[in-house]
Amino acid sequence: MRIGTLARGAAWTVGGLSLLVALLLVLLLGINWNDRPPSAATHRLERVLAERPAVADEDNGFVYLLGMPVPRDEDPATWGVRRKAWLEATTSASRRPYVLPGPAAQAAASSPETDPCKEAVAACADALQSDPAALDTRIAENAWRVERYEALLSRRRWLETIPAEPDMPLPQYQVALNAQRLFLLDTWRRARAGDVAAVRERLDRDARFWRGALANSDLLVGKVIAVAALRRNFAYGGLALRELPADRVQAAAPPSWATPLSGEERSMLRAMAGEWRWSSSLMRRNAEAGTKPRFGERLSNPLWKVQDSINRYADFIVGFADATGAPYAQLGAAMAGTMPTSSFDLYNPVGAMLHSVAPHAYPDYAFRVADLEGLRRSALAAASLHADGVARHDAPRALAALPESLRDPYTGRSLQWDAGAGAIGFAAHGRYGRPSDTRIPY
Repeated sequence: MRIGTLARGAAWTVGGLSLLVALLLVLLLGINWNDRPPSAATHRLERVLAERPAVADEDNGFVYLLGMPVPRDEDPATWGVRRKAWLEATTSASRRPYVLPGPAAQAAASSPETDPCKEAVAACADALQSDPAALDTRIAENAWRVERYEALLSRRRWLETIPAEPDMPLPQYQVALNAQRLFLLDTWRRARAGDVAAVRERLDRDARFWRGALANSDLLVGKVIAVAALRRNFAYGGLALRELPADRVQAAAPPSWATPLSGEERSMLRAMAGEWRWSSSLMRRNAEAGTKPRFGERLSNPLWKVQDSINRYADFIVGFADATGAPYAQLGAAMAGTMPTSSFDLYNPVGAMLHSVAPHAYPDYAFRVADLEGLRRSALAAASLHADGVARHDAPRALAALPESLRDPYTGRSLQWDAGAGAIGFAAHGRYGRPSDTRIPY
């Protein structure tokens, strides 16, 4: 009798729990029956992308960069135009994996620079000075690469092509960065020969080009590449200026170094709008193909609302991009205030879970951009100290005496002197692999 009572009780319990689960599922399905319309932030990002200024292919640095990897006997400008058209075209899924059309990429130079010169540190200058003839040989062997880079710098505008499909290949930016290193090493060589005008013009031309790319990047990777190129311009430029007599340093300092980073250059809006379009395209394609997030079960599809997920991402991007315009001292707190919190949402729970995780990597990218201002000030400070003939042991005192415009942008305190490296720097906020990324050799 007791066993029968227990069995009936267990059956009622299991049945009640099953009914409760079923009711909860019906409730969840009812809540998630319809997707939401595009939000105001979604419309704003669509306008940002739609209102980008038109740029002719022949004047577009991005288009030329697309063609730079082709072999020496091919025309980069021609292949850049063809590859841009291919990226813009709607491509059949049957053609995946996607490969940029055209000849195979050029083979890398066997040794375009010595190992110490992979980064602009004091060891690089020591290596160059110990064997300047070796640099002459490397520049001569790679003259065509330098010529291509100068052709890239001659393009006055920058407009990136956002691929039509999310898994289309990106340009081979490293080809341009390798050529930039050769160009800047050649600039160092000209400084050593005392050619002040060439040093000033070449450093200025290089900095202006990449500052234009920084301000007009429509993909996060393009923004990051522009940051890397400008860091290198400041650091290698510092090495070049060291080769000149003190009374000629100020005349060789490029005018573009004197201009602080603008709000347009610091802004993450356009770059992240491009990322939003890329992510939106991926989400829509997955939805159309009937796929789902990898961790989801078969039931998760009805609980994943594509347009609402796109809206959540857009809302975050607009708020985050606005925060990146905050004063340097308040930048961290401003961005932290836009980060989504982990919370369960009955509506679109899968999208809410994804959204609570994805955006937290973005502040580092914004800090890398903002850090350029500290590096620009460090480069100018080094030039100022060289022009005044300041010895290394007097550098801390001289840095403390510099005006507010040549202080750490985040703290307002004087720039830092790294005695071990013999370099000038600041309290960088972005994450980097090497200290030399935020130090100017003195």
